[in-house]
Amino acid sequence: LRWTFSCRFRGKPWEFPGMSEIQLQADGRASRHIDHWDSGTYFYGRLPLLGGVIGLIRRRAGRH
Repeated sequence: LRWTFSCRFRGKPWEFPGMSEIQLQADGRASRHIDHWDSGTYFYGRLPLLGGVIGLIRRRAGRH
């Protein structure tokens, strides 16, 4: 399942995409649920102090 998370953080809108992997049992109940999203880009990279450190690491690694 593809999804978009949205909220307001310190008065600013925040959105990021993600995907959920769900396995169902024979009776239709979920037996496993794993969310996949890029936390480095969409969450930690936007935090005031940590974002600068992550940006530096990405630039040095050649990932913009």
